Amino acid sequence: MGQIEVSCPSCQGEIPVEDVNLDRLIGKCRSCNTVFSFADKVSTPAVKQAPARAMAFGGERAEVDLPKNMQVDKTGKSIKMSIKWFDYSVLFLTFFCCFWDIFMLVWYGIAILEGIWLMAIFGLLHAGVGVGLTYYCICSWFNTTEIELDGSYFRITHGPLPWWGNKEMPTSDFVQFFTKEHMTRGKHGPHYTYELFGILKNGGKEKLISGLNSVEQSLFLEQEAERFLGIEDEAVPGEVPRC
Repeated sequence: MGQIEVSCPSCQGEIPVEDVNLDRLIGKCRSCNTVFSFADKVSTPAVKQAPARAMAFGGERAEVDLPKNMQVDKTGKSIKMSIKWFDYSVLFLTFFCCFWDIFMLVWYGIAILEGIWLMAIFGLLHAGVGVGLTYYCICSWFNTTEIELDGSYFRITHGPLPWWGNKEMPTSDFVQFFTKEHMTRGKHGPHYTYELFGILKNGGKEKLISGLNSVEQSLFLEQEAERFLGIEDEAVPGEVPRC
């Protein structure tokens, strides 16, 4: 097979040999806990001739069970999957949001009563952050994302409170779906969210949903969308493997 050097696609760290699965062609990074496929680094004829999904995952991919905070409604002609935004992290967000808003009320109370208009102007950016954070917090308590597929369209809607990211695209545009991991670094270490992408007939990629806190949610959406549309699953370089 020749020598293969495997590094993490997220943090670029070197992956030790004991964290590499040569049968499935996947690795796990100890530094950032990313699980990834390195099938694109293998170029032997034997591997090239193998089906893509077997090359990356050693055969049939594992079945993804229905994750928490999700519901599925299937009929003969459509499938609707819904994800509740609320989880326990919203409790901390609500506490932080209340603290931020109270601080800004005190800030502006002092600025207005004392007539310190420069202080009021200086606080506009922080006040804007507070308004946006408050609205997101309220949405996190009440909103649900619905993903619906039928014979004609792939629809994504967020509600009941308005939120951006609603989509409606013909189902015939899609030839594959895949999940990607998105990492952001903070003072408490890396934070991971997950994104569902669709590959289009014209070769383009469309980000369908982002900000999912659970990789199982995105992988389940990928699995069920491909199953409903009769799309044979194939490995995509850089995706989160379903194994």
